[in-house]
Amino acid sequence: DKVEKFAPAHSLPSDQIFSLFKGSDGVMWVGTGSGIGRYENGVFKNYVSAGGIPLNTVSGISEDHQKKIWFQLEARGLAKFDGKEFVFMDIDRGLSSNLITCLYFDDQHIAWIGTIGGGLNWIDAKGIKHIDIQNGLYDNVIYTILEDAGKLWMSCNNGIFYIEKEQ
Repeated sequence: DKVEKFAPAHSLPSDQIFSLFKGSDGVMWVGTGSGIGRYENGVFKNYVSAGGIPLNTVSGISEDHQKKIWFQLEARGLAKFDGKEFVFMDIDRGLSSNLITCLYFDDQHIAWIGTIGGGLNWIDAKGIKHIDIQNGLYDNVIYTILEDAGKLWMSCNNGIFYIEKEQ
């Protein structure tokens, strides 16, 4: 067995690794405490900021139906990468909270976003929307989202619950 360690000396932005993701194109993405590493053809390319916004502490990585890569940025919302540039989503751009806990993409190409304190957000072709306890959600802290038979199941501080996707 061979074990090879990759750390800053091997071109990663940090040795604190919070997330790993392999895209549909085979590219490996590494979320670190100081930026994003993209591992392709044996070489790392790093992204530590984009448009003046730091990309540190990447707690989760996902891919949507258009092959865009989404990054959960601790306490700063989301960043979506299309292969050339990053687009940021946060409170100032329509999210209900910058504290993102989970991201789920359904078969209708809707991005469902769980938050701490901001309830549930979703992004579709019409823009960003959200629901919280003030308009019927069970809890404003969402840790996990999954779908079953048209229902979105969520875990929270008060157990689990579901909503119908039509809400």
